[in-house]
Amino acid sequence: MANAAELLFQAIQTEGEKEINRLIAANEETPLLDFKEKSDAEGTVAPSRDDLTNYCKALSGFANATGGLLIWGVGETKDPASGKKRPVAAPISSPAAFRQSLDHNLPTSVSRAVQGVQNVMVPASSSPGKGFVVTYVPESEEAPHRAEGREKRYYRRVGSNFMQMEHYEIEDLFGRRQRPKLEVTLSSKRTSGQSQLQEYVLFAKVTNVGRGMARFYKVTLEVPAAVLQHDKKQHDSGSKIYLHVATTLPLFAGDSCELSFSGGIQFHMCTSLIWDFEHRGWPNLILETFADGAQHERSEVPFKGLQEF
Repeated sequence: MANAAELLFQAIQTEGEKEINRLIAANEETPLLDFKEKSDAEGTVAPSRDDLTNYCKALSGFANATGGLLIWGVGETKDPASGKKRPVAAPISSPAAFRQSLDHNLPTSVSRAVQGVQNVMVPASSSPGKGFVVTYVPESEEAPHRAEGREKRYYRRVGSNFMQMEHYEIEDLFGRRQRPKLEVTLSSKRTSGQSQLQEYVLFAKVTNVGRGMARFYKVTLEVPAAVLQHDKKQHDSGSKIYLHVATTLPLFAGDSCELSFSGGIQFHMCTSLIWDFEHRGWPNLILETFADGAQHERSEVPFKGLQEF
């Protein structure tokens, strides 16, 4: 279901200049709406340093709140009757080129990136060649986001202003960020073997039990060298071998995937090694999971029972 900011953006996309004029006539900036006059609206196409500062603050402030719109091409004038300032249309020359400049600066204007930001151009029918640019910033599930450029601060939209966030507010947003959480189950399948040496393929079933999407995740397995190199001396030395499996495919919340460790995993079946494990203790495998945005997890997995002795 669309929220208020998205509905307002849809109205501008449908009605264009008519909807912008209605918002200007309402004579009020809101928690969802901010007006900005482009510096040198009649001159250079590229955003000025002040324009980029306003852009960074809006991206951070709206994303850290409930989303909102920044309409470029609206200035201020003093009402002669009341003496108060009110918004007035101040269309931008070459608005399409200005929109492209905003798109170009988007990746370096806020950290972490805000998903779903759109910059759209709205022609001004009363001023040929001029128009408005609307920056739509959705509410973010990955807040907090920091304004970059010369600011490098966290903002939040409060009323009609972008307010610098307090430390406790930033901590609160970090605590609510939707993060992935990976759970891994190991299994093995016998592929071939003789009486003294059997070959298995080892699988890792990865399930995302968190609330956020997992990106660039990896599973690492620390295995006693004796298990793979069928050498009892390796067990005595305590040598380890590390196996890795990784993928860049996204894993959404609630989804699972099965990954196989490269190469056949050979479990030695000689009586002396099994006897040694039985009397000195079966080894544990050390399992570690890594994913962008997720907490590093480390656990021990019993080796006995994983194989099919």
